[in-house]
Amino acid sequence: MNLKEAYPKNPLVERFVDRYQYYNIEKTTLLKSIPNGKIESWVINNGSCQLWDDNLQGFNENKQSGFYPASNSTAYFKIDGGFKCLNIKWNLNALALPFFRRFQNDWSNFSLEEFVGKDSFSELIHFSCPENKEIEVRMLDKIFAKAISSHHIDIKISEMINTILTHFPNGFKVPDLASNMCVSTKTLERQIKSHLGLFPKELSNILRFSTTTNYHLNRQGSHFFTDSIKFGYYDQSHFIKECKKVTGYAPTEFFSKLKFSTNDLIIENDNLTLKT
Repeated sequence: MNLKEAYPKNPLVERFVDRYQYYNIEKTTLLKSIPNGKIESWVINNGSCQLWDDNLQGFNENKQSGFYPASNSTAYFKIDGGFKCLNIKWNLNALALPFFRRFQNDWSNFSLEEFVGKDSFSELIHFSCPENKEIEVRMLDKIFAKAISSHHIDIKISEMINTILTHFPNGFKVPDLASNMCVSTKTLERQIKSHLGLFPKELSNILRFSTTTNYHLNRQGSHFFTDSIKFGYYDQSHFIKECKKVTGYAPTEFFSKLKFSTNDLIIENDNLTLKT
């Protein structure tokens, strides 16, 4: 079981893509995704991946490639052995690209091949399996820079998302943002929900939790409780409550399940038989 990560270097791609990830999973594994305030897209080079459907109470086969929206809830993925996949994490401002219009209502039908083009998609499949080599950042940047450049940016949506993310470190309040953008509070709440798929408070909580856990994961000796206060949690019990709400686990157990070098995916093999 292996994860490699790399970051875009092309300035245009850096604006919209957070990182590239390559997963190589040898054994059947149940993974649980943690809300992270990102849009995910993927290309499967080998093996298969199934997504748990609460309505059907069973797993559905995922397409070879596709998109998954930012969400306030966890999701279960069953991975078959021999799984090799390139995952692309998109920043929320990617929703300002006209391609993503109606994304929140129809994300399962959005195609990565349609976004990059048929020829570039073939290249993407080729570069989605680096084996023991490093991720081909230069080539991936070239593919996505070309695709992004083919779309004009929706300035209105871009300004809204950038304003939210700019104010986030200090905690954003919808009335203040609405005033800054010269719209009513209700209008801004409706726009955030419509374009981002999350209510303002949900988005704020997810961004805060993701930022906090990423900080802890990348700093040895970090103290879960005391260090979390600097990210806006009131006290120890507040962080514990939020962690349980988002992940289903108390902080210590949650961090013990982070086997990959990322804060938004945990291994749930103990529950594999409960979901089949």
